[in-house]
Amino acid sequence: MNRFIKPEGPEPDDTIRLTNLEHFLRSLYFLLKWKQVDSGLIEKIDERLRALSWYVQANVL
Repeated sequence: MNRFIKPEGPEPDDTIRLTNLEHFLRSLYFLLKWKQVDSGLIEKIDERLRALSWYVQANVL
């Protein structure tokens, strides 16, 4: 999980990378939930998604 970091640059490629990363982690999160995988990985994914989320950082959510 520590390798999934938020790209900080203003470049359009950084926005695309961030979007792809968020989509990947969300997909993995729900796949693990649906498969009823009982592991700390789901919580780690949730924490990483919150760290990446603009909405959480801006206190919108």
